[in-house]
Amino acid sequence: RIIKTLLDYDADVNQIDYNGWTALHHSAFKGDFEAWVELIQNGANVNAYSTLMKAPLHLAAFYNHPEVIQLLIESGANLQGLSNDEFLQYSTNKNSICSENVAPLLLAAKRGNIECFELLLKLGAFFYTTDIRNWNCLHYATYHSHINMMRLILRFDYEQSALRNMSNTQGHVPQHLCGNLKAQLLYEEDWYPEDVEYE
Repeated sequence: RIIKTLLDYDADVNQIDYNGWTALHHSAFKGDFEAWVELIQNGANVNAYSTLMKAPLHLAAFYNHPEVIQLLIESGANLQGLSNDEFLQYSTNKNSICSENVAPLLLAAKRGNIECFELLLKLGAFFYTTDIRNWNCLHYATYHSHINMMRLILRFDYEQSALRNMSNTQGHVPQHLCGNLKAQLLYEEDWYPEDVEYE
């Protein structure tokens, strides 16, 4: 209601705060779907980047708001994010480094947000995307010990094992990043996709 009132008084829908966040960023952070609809209908930029070069889609994936992700993509949000060259070119933060440039799919894996991860894939996100350190989604899920996310990715990657065998820039495959015995055992077990169940 507040947003509608402000817009009725010709407030700038793409006004930014000191972090470079627009109202869309804040709505994605909170998962406020109704605010999202109102803002997008009034011309908000779905691909606005903050000072740290995060678009609203990054926040929706990180904070686990699949309904916002759906609306964003339908409204033209960039699924893959920026290339590293674009990231450095457009960043307004002189201290930005490419390691901060992480695709929304990787953020969902990092946080263990399964519903967002599956939705991003369904909407066309590239399963084998990596960051500048060559970390893929399985690296992130394993490092943060998200067991169910690991199971999901291993199932999707079952035939090719491309993610499982991919080394990052330090020479580590995802299995090397296991932080506990449960994660390690998941890699060592013989299993088939149809046998995998979520906890």
